[in-house]
Amino acid sequence: MNIDYTGKSIVVTGAGSSIGSASMELFARLGARVLAVDFEPDRLNAAVEAVSAQGGTAVPAAPSLHPWVISVDRSSSACAAQRN
Repeated sequence: MNIDYTGKSIVVTGAGSSIGSASMELFARLGARVLAVDFEPDRLNAAVEAVSAQGGTAVPAAPSLHPWVISVDRSSSACAAQRN
């Protein structure tokens, strides 16, 4: 079977770890442009560099899922949330 992802864009989450990294490398080898997502910037950048070294196209993205800061006043058991 001949699979060609040339001209396609793929998002891979967990791209800096084992399965995500292997998936990213496979899609890049098949011609896809990969948006690589991971919370660990060092692992993410290393995986993206490995794909680029093999001639693939991958762009790193390290998102933050913590747009809220929660503060707790232990003396009154009050809790407040503030968006970053």
